[in-house]
Amino acid sequence: MSGLRVLLAWELGGNLGHLARMLALAQKIEDAGHEPVWALPAHAMQSHWLREVTHRRVQVPDPVVVSDRVDLLSYASILINVGFGNPAGVAQAVVRWRAMHEQVRPDRIVLDTAPMAQLAACLYRWPAIRISNGFDCPPASCPSFGIGMRGPYVERLNAAHVAKVEDGLARTASMLGIRRPPTLAQYLTYPRRYFDCVPQTDPYGARDDVTYVGPLNALPGCLPPEWPEVGGADGPRVFAYLRGGPLAGALLNALGDLGARVLCVSSGHSPDVAVAHNGHVRVTRHPVDLQTSARESDLVVSYAPLGLLTQACIAGVPQLLAPTDTEKMVAAQRITTAGRGVQVRRADRVLQALAAVRHIGIAPVAWVGAPEGWLEEALT
Repeated sequence: MSGLRVLLAWELGGNLGHLARMLALAQKIEDAGHEPVWALPAHAMQSHWLREVTHRRVQVPDPVVVSDRVDLLSYASILINVGFGNPAGVAQAVVRWRAMHEQVRPDRIVLDTAPMAQLAACLYRWPAIRISNGFDCPPASCPSFGIGMRGPYVERLNAAHVAKVEDGLARTASMLGIRRPPTLAQYLTYPRRYFDCVPQTDPYGARDDVTYVGPLNALPGCLPPEWPEVGGADGPRVFAYLRGGPLAGALLNALGDLGARVLCVSSGHSPDVAVAHNGHVRVTRHPVDLQTSARESDLVVSYAPLGLLTQACIAGVPQLLAPTDTEKMVAAQRITTAGRGVQVRRADRVLQALAAVRHIGIAPVAWVGAPEGWLEEALT
């Protein structure tokens, strides 16, 4: 195996986690003597994080038009909301992916949150793998997320969402002249899956039918953590990774009041908070090395990005989590259920949550690293 052309396909999501993972993969693929080609959404085509990347880039097809969205009960609901309830739109997207495939002529495809490309690969049996944090690779039963409302009504509604996706897959395949459409279970489990987390942070629980490769992160220019020195070298260190909003502000204010030395990476919060706490809180908008930051901290506070959850679990650090969307809520639920963290949703509950997380004592997860030769196996 040598000189493969590998298409890195990414459709959904706007955060740095996708780029960090794909940059790491692209580097590994190039180091192995293969050619990475990027297929990116429009907003990422000229990302400054890719300014040093010289690989070829192509833009993925435009999103499918969706007229009626549904509540997020499971991954089936997400598929409906990105177009799987509109078979004609999905068929058109698949046709465009097929045209791109004929243009690029990849030997392998790596799918990173690319549901339309995944369907095209499933329908035409293109050699491919999935790389994921686990959230967009649910079990074949497509279980409900289990957040918010629960009970028989939610399960019936989720079953209706699953049935709608099943029907959409059948109708899409028919429009494309494909006689044997994949079931939702077949679609969800195609192709081989590799997760950049560990079993303890898989949002749906540890599984036997996937390969865990641990954190993948290669954002260029990540800085080492610089901890505030106020309070002495032995003061508790808190690594915070937050977005803007009242809850983020309440968390930083409370941590500053407690005298912790806080290093906060945030794209949305004002750095003026550092002044308000006499240097106890340092806020930066520049990415830092997550592995080192988690390992050196006494507490991790975040909006629950799964890459950081995994690093904190490997380091054996308790976590205070303020999830900002459904994916983060599912991931945070996994951490709290395992007794490795505490969730907080409201600014007036911050002090209570901080008191609770201080009593958590945990050990690092047993993680020895990615299986040797996993990328070569994936591309075989």
